[in-house]
Amino acid sequence: MKRLVNRLVAANPQVLRIALPLGVLLVALECWLLALRLPVQQWRTLRAERAALAEAAQPISAADVASKRQALQRLQAELGPPAALDAEPESGLMPLMGRLDALAQRHGVLLGTVRPAGRVPMAGLLQTDHEVSARGRYPALAAWLASVATELAPLTLAELNFHALNGADTIELTLRLSDIRPVATAASASGATP
Repeated sequence: MKRLVNRLVAANPQVLRIALPLGVLLVALECWLLALRLPVQQWRTLRAERAALAEAAQPISAADVASKRQALQRLQAELGPPAALDAEPESGLMPLMGRLDALAQRHGVLLGTVRPAGRVPMAGLLQTDHEVSARGRYPALAAWLASVATELAPLTLAELNFHALNGADTIELTLRLSDIRPVATAASASGATP
């Protein structure tokens, strides 16, 4: 340590004037990197979240509501009236079975059972569930599921379970399809049929 102090005293004063501020800057930079960077990043993130919340909490103007209402009316006009639901889950089962079977045959899948799994009313909507089973090779089942998802569009996949059969390359698949529609259409359909 004495040797270092003696070298600093013997050093050129101009070199010391340049080296000491650089040393202080390096120490300050190291402190920033080690101690202050994370809290500053958290503070910036918090400010950005507060700004986003404040923007979201702004009251909606009447012009915004009117423009959203017009956009909704345009979409409703493009989509047309909602499709009517059948009064009973079983009455819509046969067309669904036919469509699922046609897709299964197209992809080389053996369709098993298709049975209704009940209806659940929820906040102005009616969810109709169907349990479906099928067998086939994995690529064929994957292609069949993709076709079901795209071609039977209002139906959504709620549950999916599969397992191999006796160590073979055949897989058994069970799934639950859900159809969610507005309750008003179900009431009008059941009121229209005698």
